[in-house]
Amino acid sequence: MPLYAQKPDSVLKIPIEEVLNLPVEKPMDVNIEVASKVKEKLSDAPSSVTVFTQQDIQNMGITHLEELLNYVPGYQTGYDVEQGKTIRIASRGRGSALSESVLLLVNGQRLNDLYTGGVSVVNRLIAVENIKQVEVIRGPGSALYGANAFLGVINIVTDHESNKILFELGNLNSKRIAGNFSKKTKDFTFNAFVKLFTDDGDRFDNVPDIFGNGEATQDPQQGADASVMLKYKNFSVGGRYTERLMRDFFVFRVINNYQNREFTQQSSIFATYQADFSQRVSLQLRADYSVDKWVASGLAIPAGLEIAPGFALNENFIAGPLLGSYYFNALADLDWKILKNNDLKAGVSFSNTAITDVANLMSHHPVTLEYQQGMVAFRDSLTFNEKIPRNFIGAYIQDKHRIGNFLQITLGVRLDHYSDFGSSINPRAAVVYTTPFNSKLKAIYGQAFRAPNYLELYDKNNPVDFGNPDLKAESIRTIELVYLQNIQQHTRISATYFNNQIANLIVLGDPINDPDNPLGAPGFKNSGGLSTQGIELELKSTIAKYLQITGSYTFITSKDTLPVSPHAASLVCNFHVNKWNVNVHGIYRSQMDLVSGQNDYALLNAAIRYNFSSLLEVHAQVKNALNTTYYTVTSAFSTGIANRGRTFQLGCSYKFK
Repeated sequence: MPLYAQKPDSVLKIPIEEVLNLPVEKPMDVNIEVASKVKEKLSDAPSSVTVFTQQDIQNMGITHLEELLNYVPGYQTGYDVEQGKTIRIASRGRGSALSESVLLLVNGQRLNDLYTGGVSVVNRLIAVENIKQVEVIRGPGSALYGANAFLGVINIVTDHESNKILFELGNLNSKRIAGNFSKKTKDFTFNAFVKLFTDDGDRFDNVPDIFGNGEATQDPQQGADASVMLKYKNFSVGGRYTERLMRDFFVFRVINNYQNREFTQQSSIFATYQADFSQRVSLQLRADYSVDKWVASGLAIPAGLEIAPGFALNENFIAGPLLGSYYFNALADLDWKILKNNDLKAGVSFSNTAITDVANLMSHHPVTLEYQQGMVAFRDSLTFNEKIPRNFIGAYIQDKHRIGNFLQITLGVRLDHYSDFGSSINPRAAVVYTTPFNSKLKAIYGQAFRAPNYLELYDKNNPVDFGNPDLKAESIRTIELVYLQNIQQHTRISATYFNNQIANLIVLGDPINDPDNPLGAPGFKNSGGLSTQGIELELKSTIAKYLQITGSYTFITSKDTLPVSPHAASLVCNFHVNKWNVNVHGIYRSQMDLVSGQNDYALLNAAIRYNFSSLLEVHAQVKNALNTTYYTVTSAFSTGIANRGRTFQLGCSYKFK
């Protein structure tokens, strides 16, 4: 019988679940912790938050966190070469090669380093293979997390339950292997993770550097990650290790194949204990300790370059930094459910951090210019920074009160006191109203601060910058208005307006006359402010049983020139049927004032996965499928810096019990 001849009832009885691929949880009801330090539904969070699950990351074929952040409204990432090859993370119109305006956490442990204050030098190409969930705050978070939660907070929640190994090969002679190993009993949980990767880099032709050299180069990279966690009842201990090696390409704005080298390393340990005094009161204690290392070397003076009348070096002058630091943190968080509809959160923390080793690595003596027959670490008065400790304490309180079923009010404030620059007080307030129309309205206010990093405070004896120990912290005031709408149970849309008012900007000023600044480098200073406004749109929809679409659009404007594209968009289409999963995703960036000659561009990526069984899966993926040539912003060159062209990978993964 033709469909149009059937009785209406026979058609209407087809269950909607057969048409829509409904997730286990409603899209707006994913549990998160980053916004309040307590578990809550995404829709109730007193912040603008974007969440990616482990399945999202796998379906897209994402290989490092920075790549994923391009799909967060308001965030933009790309190559930068100010401090060697890094990936700049910009949020809501603000970004630099150091990414110091965003706080990065792994299970609540801070990863930002002391010297730069950011996450782009010591931590690069952040592993995603053991991620359970990524929670991203778009906006300030200092009322809970203190310094550097300035324009965003990224919290990585790791997977402590799966057992899986992954093998992958690709062009550029790329290789990647990763394994996640877990064991859980009634009282014990054990997890270990390991990852190794390497590639020979893409080729870049006729790339000019600050010496005007236009030679070909490449950007090979390799790294290793490892972590371990052991939990017994309410007590957990663990550690994390990561290292990266970047070669050739740019180091400090100069190309020098086979001699440019940059190595970073971070090691950390932690211990946590949760005491549950009752169903309403709990206390979490945490202590963690991390050690960072950064070693770089690049061409400082080419052989044959006349640096004085009739005088030139016979060998390339190779130089770079050697830096070691540590960070210790101890904190206590109290969670008190005072009433059924009232949650009180409070905490205190103490941190101690310092640079432990600082030296200039040089192939020539810094005074006599005598060739040293290799790299020598000079740790005398001519080093580029200071071994000055920093202590700081923090205390916060936050109250979340629900009035009936429709209104939630969150109020909080945090005080931080630093031994070097002083104190900062940062409040927050948020009202979340649930309408009768399956939607929510949010009004959010927050303040945050960015502590001056050691580069800005104490740098010396280099031609790039000179520190200023009298710097004040940068501060920001942000207003956000958010509208969230659920359409039935399969579509979520959100629209956010934000207004940022930044004060005490830390910028480079005029050259400073000082004995520790023999090369006349410009000094850091606090100067004026910056105002940015924008709109962020986000969509997630399961259109049919097998098709899910996620998209975002961001518009940012300011009277000042910003280091981001004013229009940015992303789109992810995921199709799943039987044993196949096909994912096509991409980003769009409009023309940017700070990158001359770069027009609008779009990047297209794709990933295909096939399950031979519930345990064995193979995958193929391609990034920058159209081999688009594009440049991203860097302070080193007005033309920007070239990013990689097309890459592809083939691999397999195996799950086991």
